[in-house]
Amino acid sequence: MATYVLIHAAAVDSWYWGPLADELRDRGHEVVAPDLPCDEESAGLAEYADAVVEAIDERTDLVVVAHSLGGFTGPLVCDRVSADLLVMLQAQVPAPGESPGEWWDNTRARGGPAGIRPPQGRRGGHRRRRTLPCPA
Repeated sequence: MATYVLIHAAAVDSWYWGPLADELRDRGHEVVAPDLPCDEESAGLAEYADAVVEAIDERTDLVVVAHSLGGFTGPLVCDRVSADLLVMLQAQVPAPGESPGEWWDNTRARGGPAGIRPPQGRRGGHRRRRTLPCPA
């Protein structure tokens, strides 16, 4: 079975994943849902990735799930561990080298405060969901 590594958003902590974590465990999977050091003003993305990697420890068969601001942390974690899959769940997906602050400014400029609008010609804004393999 897989180990699901659940990376929470900025405004919550690991409790956010409670119902999903319970369901995954009921199905025989292991779950790692660390609290990120969001309350520490000096902590940045590197410290967020450190917290996740430390919680993973020696576990294998990893599925990394990154939600919202966790979209910045998930790829950093995948660079440091042998993950099989990275799932971006309503994640902030930065351009290469883009900081969280730059991401927010750039997406607000294109799509308003509610986020990026769907491209013209798409109805309802629904997009096909897909998962991406972690970088090798």
